[in-house]
Amino acid sequence: MSYSYNTPEGYQVMTSEFLKKKGTCCKSTCLHCPYGHTIKLSPVQFHKYSDETQNVIRSIFDEAYNKDDITSSLLGSAFGTKKKELVTDHYFLLTLKGFECGVAEVVDGSLKSFYLTEHFRDQGINESYLMSLLV
Repeated sequence: MSYSYNTPEGYQVMTSEFLKKKGTCCKSTCLHCPYGHTIKLSPVQFHKYSDETQNVIRSIFDEAYNKDDITSSLLGSAFGTKKKELVTDHYFLLTLKGFECGVAEVVDGSLKSFYLTEHFRDQGINESYLMSLLV
């Protein structure tokens, strides 16, 4: 994992790996704060599947569940596994401070699964945290 990356708008963003190396939280609500400060003040948001979110949800969903790599292909052909279906009523786009950070499968108000994109996996966004946001 790298220490920073550039957004499409040209901003340089420090990753949680970089922020952990600093050793302490600066309380600036950094996007990738590994100390939990940001998600306390700016909770993750759930966005329903819609015309505005469908492409991002589909992209993250496919990255998470329907990878087209050699290993997945070989395992699928050997064991007969099929690709996971995207049930649009059950999947939500997750955002943190307006940035897309993952998808969540919610059925009858209960979190069934979730997937976070690479840079958002190390900052306390876990099953219990997401479940606390659903109540």
